[in-house]
Amino acid sequence: MADHKFKSGQTVTVTESDRHGLKRPGYGLAPHGKFQIVRTLPAEQGHNQYRIKSNLDGHERVVKEHEIT
Repeated sequence: MADHKFKSGQTVTVTESDRHGLKRPGYGLAPHGKFQIVRTLPAEQGHNQYRIKSNLDGHERVVKEHEIT
């Protein structure tokens, strides 16, 4: 698996994706606002993962690399 594209501490945005991971504007309900990378996680099923934290409400979630920009 390739190295993680993002590093801890970076600010990212969650993209809107359909259930197949294809980026489609206006599809579904992507979380709003900016997020900070809390830490990198091991790849799962060939996809790098990250723990991110919302700058708005402090909630944390796990996302795959293709879900953030």
